[in-house]
Amino acid sequence: MGKIDHHDHTKIEWSKIPNHPGSARYRIAGGSSSHDRRIYFFGGTDNPYNYNGIGYNGQPSEPSPVTFAWDVKAGKWETVSDNSPTATMDNRGLLPTPAGMVAVGGMDKGQLVTARVTVAPRSH
Repeated sequence: MGKIDHHDHTKIEWSKIPNHPGSARYRIAGGSSSHDRRIYFFGGTDNPYNYNGIGYNGQPSEPSPVTFAWDVKAGKWETVSDNSPTATMDNRGLLPTPAGMVAVGGMDKGQLVTARVTVAPRSH
């Protein structure tokens, strides 16, 4: 994690934080919420793939149902949801809105491209 010096923005103090919950995710959606001081991560897959959703290993990739967040104030990871039924992969970001963290489009289960707008689970 990098903390930017308030007096000199070119200076960053780096420190190691614990690994996030679960396995690494490819093409996961991530975004921050200043409202609850968390950085959210939604969907993605543990099987890297090219444009068609078929993994480089020849197996179909599927979105992870796990949503997790880094709690900036507490300095720790938390699992927000183990089973997000609307999880997608092939996203790049989450947008903070009054309704919650929003993912636009992506790829659903079965390697189906979607235009759906999804509100990711949030911490309470």
